[in-house]
Amino acid sequence: MTKDPRYDKVRKMIEANMIGEFRDIFEYIPKTVLARDLVKNTGRMTDLINKAEKFSFEEIVQISSLIGVEYNIIVRLIARQYLKQV
Repeated sequence: MTKDPRYDKVRKMIEANMIGEFRDIFEYIPKTVLARDLVKNTGRMTDLINKAEKFSFEEIVQISSLIGVEYNIIVRLIARQYLKQV
C-alpha cells in the first residue's frame, strides 16, 4: 500500500510550526485516511481527536512514522491539545 502524499504536507506544516495541536492535522488529511492506515475505525479516531489522553504509545509511534517526524513531536501536539481541553 502506498503512503498517502498528504502525510508529507502534514510533515511540512509541522516543521513550519503551522500545526499547533494534534487536531490541526485534519485540516490537511482526512481522519478516515489516518484511521485506515492505523487500522482503526473512524469512531476510535474521532474519540482520540476529542480526548487526546486516550492515545496509546503504539498509536503515537505509528502516526509519527506515517507523517515522517519523531514521536516526541506528535506527543507535543497531543499534549498541547490535551492541556487546552482540561
